[in-house]
Amino acid sequence: MTSKPLGENLQEAKTGLELWLASNPIPLKNESLESPPLTKKGPDLRVKAALEFLSVTFPKCFVLREENFCAFEIGITKKLFSRLENKLPEGMVLGDIKGALRFYCNLPKYNMARSKEGNPRINLEGEVVGEVTAEEVKLFLNPRKKQEKFVQDKVPVVVVSKKTKLKKSGAVMPKTLKPEQVPRDILPEVGTPGTAKMKLFWDVVLVADGQEEQVYRVGFLVKNYRKCLNTLVQHETEGRECIVLLQGKLVNGGLIKNGGLSVQVKKAKD
Repeated sequence: MTSKPLGENLQEAKTGLELWLASNPIPLKNESLESPPLTKKGPDLRVKAALEFLSVTFPKCFVLREENFCAFEIGITKKLFSRLENKLPEGMVLGDIKGALRFYCNLPKYNMARSKEGNPRINLEGEVVGEVTAEEVKLFLNPRKKQEKFVQDKVPVVVVSKKTKLKKSGAVMPKTLKPEQVPRDILPEVGTPGTAKMKLFWDVVLVADGQEEQVYRVGFLVKNYRKCLNTLVQHETEGRECIVLLQGKLVNGGLIKNGGLSVQVKKAKD
C-alpha cells in the first residue's frame, strides 16, 4: 500500500474544495455583499464564514490579516446589526454575526488595542471617533470578581427511626419525617450563583431503643430541596396535613446515596 506525501494530499484536498465551492455558489440576498459559502458542519465554520463576511463588508474595521487592530467605538454592535438587517447572505443569521463579533473581540491583538489608554476607537468605516480612556482600561484589566459560590454554613442534624430496628448497609429507605423536622434555613436565595449543581446536606441520626445511634450524611440537590419546601408551604397554607419522605440508600462509610425528599398529603380518616 502506497501513500502520497502529506503536502500533496493537503494540496489536492484544497484544490478539490476550491473547485466544489466554485461550482456550488450560494446566492446572496444582496448581490453587492460577497460572502463565503456556508456549511452546516458546526459552529466553528459558521463563525469563520461570518468573520470573512464582516472583513469583506467592513474591511477597514475588521482587519483579520493585519497588525493594526483598533478598539471599536462604544455601541458598535447595535449599529452593526442595524446595517446588516436584511443584508445577510443566504443561510447566515445574526447569531453567526454575534459569534464572529465575540470571537474577534477576544483576539489577543484586539485585547491589546483596548488595554492602553489613548488608543483609537473606530467605527464600521474604520474612522477614528474616539479613544480608549483610563477608566475603560481599568474596567478591562480589572474585571468584576466572580461572585462567590454559595457555601452551606451549617449541617443540620435530623433524628429519625426511633423505636425501629436500624437499617443495614444497602437498605433502601424511605423514612417518614414530620414537616417540622425539615430544616428550612439552609436553602440559598433564588438566583444565587453556583447553586445549580450543588447539594445541601443533613446529618441523619438513626436511633432505635437499645441500639447505638448511627449518623449518616445525606445530600439533596438544591432544586429538589426547594421543590419540597415550596410544596410543604403550599399544603400548610391550604390547611392540609403532610408527611415528608426521606429517600436514599444506606452505604458503608456513613452515607446515604441518591438522597431525595418528597411530600405526601395525609389521607383523611373516615
